[in-house]
Amino acid sequence: MGQRGLKMAAAFAACLCLGGVSYGAEDSDVKALLERVKAMESKNAELESKLNAVQSSRSEIDRAMARADASLGTVVTNPDPFGRPLRIGGYLDVAYQFNINRPADYNTQHRIYDNQDNDFSVHAVELNFDRLPTKAGESGFRFDLLFGQDAGFGGSQVDAQQAYLSYIAPLGNGLTIDVGRFVTSDGAEVVEAADNLNHSRSILFNYAIPTRLTGARLSYPIIKDKWTVGGVVANGWDNAQDNNNSKYVNISTAVTFKKVSFTLTASTSNETVAKEVFNADANDGNGGVVLQSYRDKGDYQRSLIDAVVKFTPIKKLELALNGDFGTESSNVWYGVAGYAKYQFNKKWYVGARGEYFVDQGGHDRVTDEEGAVVVDGANNLIPNNSPAGPRLGRSQSTWEGTLTLDYALAEPLHMRLEGRHDHSNNSEFSDYRHVNSSDHQTTVSVSWLYKF
Repeated sequence: MGQRGLKMAAAFAACLCLGGVSYGAEDSDVKALLERVKAMESKNAELESKLNAVQSSRSEIDRAMARADASLGTVVTNPDPFGRPLRIGGYLDVAYQFNINRPADYNTQHRIYDNQDNDFSVHAVELNFDRLPTKAGESGFRFDLLFGQDAGFGGSQVDAQQAYLSYIAPLGNGLTIDVGRFVTSDGAEVVEAADNLNHSRSILFNYAIPTRLTGARLSYPIIKDKWTVGGVVANGWDNAQDNNNSKYVNISTAVTFKKVSFTLTASTSNETVAKEVFNADANDGNGGVVLQSYRDKGDYQRSLIDAVVKFTPIKKLELALNGDFGTESSNVWYGVAGYAKYQFNKKWYVGARGEYFVDQGGHDRVTDEEGAVVVDGANNLIPNNSPAGPRLGRSQSTWEGTLTLDYALAEPLHMRLEGRHDHSNNSEFSDYRHVNSSDHQTTVSVSWLYKF
């Protein structure tokens, strides 16, 4: 009750008291009552003063917290002028793989991401940040930081897999311009196993195509959500920094219908390749040759055509086909991979992949003037002195078949059980006896994947 209310109550009480005089009330009683009213008014004024002080202090605290929030907002994320949220996600992949061949070198051939035997591996710990543009005139970015075995280009366990700025220019239907580092549009698979049908990657993904590009990318929807064309200018295949004066260039087109989608990418680049090579000298005095090992490098024109078709005939069944044809100097590689996935229910699906890959390294072994393969005194084939060798290290034809069973333990945690068999027309795989002593290998793996 405020001062005005107390005064009105006091006046009302005084009237009652005065009215009571006529009934014999004493003047002293009235005076006492008035003094009590004055005391209450004084006490109320004191309380109101304290309340105002508290409210003033609270307002100052609110202003201080607002200033702190503003400072924190500057550090963490400035407000987006278009009102878009900053999206944060992540991905974890842990797996165990067993190679039935029991390779003497503990290495599973024809693999990059899952090349260990009898080993628990933290394949990926990934954090994603993005605020990408959605309409003309907007800008944004994407940043994917990858830790673990799957980041391991050049032996590193950390990789800025994607880090690019994006802008949609107000031209026609909107021209998207990305500048920085981004994943390739080639192939039917990606680095993150959780987004693939199988846990292991195909031979095509491992060896036939690049996976990451650093440069500039353009994308334009000729017909929105139906037909898109694009192009890339980059440093080279998986090169964060360019190692020559040439650039990687590709053009692509993607067409999407209700149940079918098709992507075609053609690229060319001048790649600098360096590796240990050998010279052959036939004058060793023993009917063989003398090998001289040295490091050499050369620039070779590399070209690639990649095509992917995806088809969903019914809701539970997904099919895909990926084909690649590449050349570098006199080397040629080509292959095809087919995929099938059947979703039994929300918990279970089974996936299968089969592929065939031909690696024709035209000069991966030393030959004489007539084209015959030269051998040393121990009748061993001799590597050629051209750094531009086969993609798999040795000319061969190889195929593999993979079967994967995926179970959603508790979304988004999935567990996969996978079996895979690889076969080559060369003794390409290792067993418990020797390295490169078998024409086949079989692996079994179990993986746990969590994406948020």
